[in-house]
Amino acid sequence: MSSETVRAIFREIVPAAAAPTPYIETVDTQVDLGKCPDAWVTLEFVQSQRQRVSIGSPGCFRETGQVDVHCITRSGTGDAAATALADQITQALLQTRIAHFRFVTIDSPTLSPSDSGNWADLVVPCEYAFDSIAST
Repeated sequence: MSSETVRAIFREIVPAAAAPTPYIETVDTQVDLGKCPDAWVTLEFVQSQRQRVSIGSPGCFRETGQVDVHCITRSGTGDAAATALADQITQALLQTRIAHFRFVTIDSPTLSPSDSGNWADLVVPCEYAFDSIAST
């Protein structure tokens, strides 16, 4: 899972990028899908790795990984709303500038198979790099 700092960055920028569509936390949280709005977003912290990129002390470390942004809409209305939401978020993320953090790749959204058939889930995979300094 991504570092605490990276998780905090995504939890700050994605809700702002998705506004006015609500962000719903799903990590380690039981979500009552019956109470969810018709459109919402959430995050999935897929994978990450951290490696040293300097010698000496303090050391510079680079965390790279992938976070998936899920753009979720009720099924039965087509993919236009989820696609528009995914495009809105992608455009906002491409404009993001945060020191020591950058997006390496933001892929086109892909349709994820839904668990119950009640939701359309478009996934925007975001690969990132985050540099930090730590004493060894």
